[in-house]
Amino acid sequence: MKKRIIGLCMALIGFAYMVSLFIFTDTFDNMNDTLGMILTMISASLIVVGLIFLFLKSPEDHFKEEAIKKEEDINLSKYYKYKPYVTYVLVGINILAFIIINLIQGEESVLKFAISKEDFAFYRIITSMFTHADQTHLLLNMLALLLCGGKLESLIGNLKYLYIYMISGLCSSLLIGLFSPLPCVGASGAIFGLLGCYLLLSYKNRHIMKYTYKYDLLPTVIFNLIVTILIPNISITAHVGGLVSGIILYFILCRKITLK
Repeated sequence: MKKRIIGLCMALIGFAYMVSLFIFTDTFDNMNDTLGMILTMISASLIVVGLIFLFLKSPEDHFKEEAIKKEEDINLSKYYKYKPYVTYVLVGINILAFIIINLIQGEESVLKFAISKEDFAFYRIITSMFTHADQTHLLLNMLALLLCGGKLESLIGNLKYLYIYMISGLCSSLLIGLFSPLPCVGASGAIFGLLGCYLLLSYKNRHIMKYTYKYDLLPTVIFNLIVTILIPNISITAHVGGLVSGIILYFILCRKITLK
């Protein structure tokens, strides 16, 4: 546990420096080039080493986590009351949209469905949620939706799940339309909304969902937020907006769900 706390602190320090590069641009422009390069290398090293400390497991840790996971799977099985039909339908819609837009119309047509501050239209708030830039973008989002969304839907019900997905995605798209100058597409805002809701649900019920909260969702959210900041082509507005929307929707729709 101490190793993970140290790793988290190291990653956050490096992460904070990287964020400050974008916020205090003038200050860093006036800095000596050599000093700036050294500080950047140090912060990148802190992030890499911190992530290794966070996610690298010893054999003892691995066996311990596997035992917790097996116990949780047995205990949770009785709470999976709903079939994840909405998840399957959403995956199908995203794949169908990809075939129509990217494969039939051509990838250049993706920008017609993207949303940004420069190209804001209300229909784009919806179309951008179901449009993807390329095959890799689609594959990663659909895998995340199936792995995270299916379990969450089985716990909270089809209708609540659909509300969280759609509202988180719409809020994410709206924020992009208001603040982002670059065009954005993808289901990741909605998926981050599901992650935010699922994270709080698992925390509340951590007596049963200890593995899901501590070893699965929490590291996943932290890792994805760090990646969101570090990779230029990923929209911070979309991911953070979706995550915050999901957290808010948890309190509105799911806070009374208790696994006994």
